[in-house]
Amino acid sequence: MEKAYSYFGTIVKRWLINYNNKNYKKLKQIGSFSDMEETYNPGVDIKSKNTITLSKFIDIWVEEMYIELYEMFTKESDQMIADAVLTLFKTRNDLEIFKKKALYIYIREMTDCETPHLTKVISKLKENFKTKYLKYYELGLISNNPL
Repeated sequence: MEKAYSYFGTIVKRWLINYNNKNYKKLKQIGSFSDMEETYNPGVDIKSKNTITLSKFIDIWVEEMYIELYEMFTKESDQMIADAVLTLFKTRNDLEIFKKKALYIYIREMTDCETPHLTKVISKLKENFKTKYLKYYELGLISNNPL
């Protein structure tokens, strides 16, 4: 199982690198805004102007979770774990590790608690994330562009 997960991670990493390279190539081909004609009409429909990216949604979710933190988790230890997880989400662009096991160890060091306790709190956060994401998605507020 561990080899399959490692292989999957490698495949995903390569796909993301290729995806990034293709988008960068497109960006270079487009040029600057000064090269565009003044009469350019992109033909964007009104609905897509009000959508947000997944990254922006995660930022909104983290802010909302900090507001709901004390209502959602009554125990102080649960609040500490949730705060550590939300801090990881908040600083996700600065993270150099993406392995689940390494992140669990990192959170355990921050909170000094056992893995089953972490899993319980993370599961509750995950369920909240899924619910809010689906709500935004069904309302058409999240764009298909991951960036």
